[in-house]
Order: sequence, then structure tokens, then C-alpha cells
Amino acid sequence: RRTPRLTAVGGLMEQYVQWVAKVQVAPDPNQLDPRAEPRFAIPSGLPDSKPWCRPQKDGPPLRALGLAKYALELLRRPGGAPLLREWLWTGNATQHHGGVIKYDLDWVVENWQSLSCDVWE
Repeated sequence: RRTPRLTAVGGLMEQYVQWVAKVQVAPDPNQLDPRAEPRFAIPSGLPDSKPWCRPQKDGPPLRALGLAKYALELLRRPGGAPLLREWLWTGNATQHHGGVIKYDLDWVVENWQSLSCDVWE
């Protein structure tokens, strides 16, 4: 199966990855791990404090899956590996908690059996 080319969305994906790195560690007014936050204010990136069903467990695994697919596409592209190593999977626990993909997967490993707020999650 062919993957879509990143030419048209590459810059947007880089911005999204950097946004994810920011919100994964944002202070949460709801006293939750921000990785399980269902809503964020745009453009600040801060977790939303409005009433909403919390926590929602689908965010971290879906985000990790989507970004892992992006990482694979980066590996296929000349010059894509540095972006992957800088943000997505750093190999260094002190740099973005090992990368935004690893940090979301760590959340999944630690919380997969915990309760969520919606049946579909």
C-alpha cells in the first residue's frame, strides 16, 4: 500500500509534532495527565477547563499510531531522520521524554487498564 507524499503537509506535520511536545507537558487545570486530556484551547495549547468527559484514553494511542506512521514516512525520505530523532523518538529520556511517540506509548503502558469516561473508549 502506498503512503501519501508529505510534500503538501510536511510543514504542518512538523508544527503539529512540536505542538504535541508542548501540550504533553502542559499544566492541567483538571488535575489530569495532559496526555489524556480531550480538549485544548487553540492557539495557546493549554488544556481546556470546561466541563467535559474526562479522562479519555483514546488520545495517546491514536496520536502515537498516527505519529508512528509519520515517522515511518520520514525514514523513507532523504533528510527525514533528524526530525524523527529530534521530536518523535529521541532515544534520550531527557529530550521530550524520549520523544512524543514514546511518551504517549509510556502513558498507554501505564494506563491501559484504568477507567475511561465513555463506553466507546
